[in-house]
Amino acid sequence: MGHLQLPPGKKIAVNLGTDFDAQALWLGAFNRPSPSAMSRGQFGAEVGVPRLLELYRRYEVTTTWFTPGHSVDTFPEQCRAVLDAGHEFGHHGYYHEVPPGLERDTERRLVDLAFESFKNVLGLRPTGYRSPYWDYSEN
Repeated sequence: MGHLQLPPGKKIAVNLGTDFDAQALWLGAFNRPSPSAMSRGQFGAEVGVPRLLELYRRYEVTTTWFTPGHSVDTFPEQCRAVLDAGHEFGHHGYYHEVPPGLERDTERRLVDLAFESFKNVLGLRPTGYRSPYWDYSEN
């Protein structure tokens, strides 16, 4: 393992990541696409994203936003705002699906679908991957 060189005068390193799950969490992992649940995801995108961007701007923090493809497709303006603020994106599934138990072809289709969302909507390939639902499949 390598050694981290901190800037002069700095004593700790912190890695911040933001999960921009929005409605995808309710569609995939929780399987609760009720109006109440979906409105929570919409609130996170429309109110939470600008608040986080302002907080990060104020403290001069850049982060990786781990974002499902569904969030990219559904909230493109918010995703562009994240990019415009100097942050990067990480792949986080398409519907925030639960990977264990997914058939190999289904998982591959969802991974590819999310990559397509990032390319088509934002013109980029995400940096890194954070498995949705804190778990991996055997695929």
